[in-house]
Amino acid sequence: MDFLVPSVRSGHLDLYASLSNLPGLATDQTIEQPRLRLAIDSLNPIISDIAIGGVASGESISLSDISNLRASLETWDDSGFDESLPTMMHYVLRAGESEVSRGSVMLTDPTVFEEQIFWIGQFDLTDGGATSVLPTYSIDVWVTGADAAGNPFNADSNTESSPLGSWTFIWNGPEIDLSDELTVISWDDPSPHLGQVVTLQVDGVSLNGVGGNVQLLLEEYDGENWISSGESEIEVHPTKPFHSEIEYTVANTGTSDRHTFRLRLMDGNLELDRISVSPLLMTEEISRDGKALVEQVSDSRLAVVLYFIAMGAACYGMYTMVIHRRFLRDEDEENVDYTDSVVEEMGGKETPDLPPGFIPIDVNNPPPPPFAAAYPPQPTLPPQPSTPTTELTPLTLASLGALSPTPAAGPPIPAEGLPQGWTEDQWVHYGQKWLEENA
Repeated sequence: MDFLVPSVRSGHLDLYASLSNLPGLATDQTIEQPRLRLAIDSLNPIISDIAIGGVASGESISLSDISNLRASLETWDDSGFDESLPTMMHYVLRAGESEVSRGSVMLTDPTVFEEQIFWIGQFDLTDGGATSVLPTYSIDVWVTGADAAGNPFNADSNTESSPLGSWTFIWNGPEIDLSDELTVISWDDPSPHLGQVVTLQVDGVSLNGVGGNVQLLLEEYDGENWISSGESEIEVHPTKPFHSEIEYTVANTGTSDRHTFRLRLMDGNLELDRISVSPLLMTEEISRDGKALVEQVSDSRLAVVLYFIAMGAACYGMYTMVIHRRFLRDEDEENVDYTDSVVEEMGGKETPDLPPGFIPIDVNNPPPPPFAAAYPPQPTLPPQPSTPTTELTPLTLASLGALSPTPAAGPPIPAEGLPQGWTEDQWVHYGQKWLEENA
């Protein structure tokens, strides 16, 4: 049977049925008259509240929870919902006015509490790590579905252009900006050779004064894809700077002389920031010391021979120049007057004290012999005739020796001779003191 239901508000419609126009003398013998009660529902279900990650609309979601978010929807309807008609939550992830990603979440397992129904759904905003979410992003949400009577959710303020709820994102851990002036990223050797191990050094500080653990991921571009080349775990202090190093080994073979890199700041599967790193310029290995000499000899023997010949010629020239100067110096020393130098040396020496009663001797006017004063000069006698020579006896020689002048006594002269600048007379008078001072 088809029933035509009049347009009425929500409520209940009672329909009483009876038999009429029966053939002949037949009448309705029904003891209890049939009654059909129809539920009329013309109102849309009401959305009371929606939250993501336990955060109400208009607030910020922690970036540490975006890989496992829990959406909860609170609705109300007097006639209830049909579980075969699922309720869907749609979202759009935006970076400013640009769309980053979009998706839908089926809200299942409704919980009925009187006339209220709670819907729950789990979803990953990063799509398994394929989508990066930054603190500057936002998410818009709207809901589609209907109640058991087929009345959909109200579209007022519940569409993509006019979302039901909007959230921003916040990072609860250390805030590190790889592009900040306080962050220094450099290679220890920007021009390595093939097979060399180089180190990427990263120094920075937490900008929000919050500590925590993050990861640095170094990736290299091979022309088509970014390949992981190294990583480092950082324990960031709230106030102190941090230092991290990532080692990279240059391949022994390669056709490119320029390697391109980027650095990503990660918290598990969450990417916090990324930056391009200065490329590495490949150079040939420079041989040094003995290895370089061996390679040079093997590459150019003639050049090495000429080098040794030139070195020998230079050494011979230096030797002949030194010998020639020695000859000239010896000849000059023979004719050099050292009087001035001796006077200068004597001027700086200390003159010893003279003994009491000593009278210096004038070299230019020496005093007369001692016996000259004792024996005054005799008058000149006329020449006498020659007489035979008398043989001198030892007694006569002894008497004559007593009359001859006695040589001045003095200390013994050193084996190497008199000191430089000394005369024999000076040695007689001052030699003993010189020996005592220079013994």
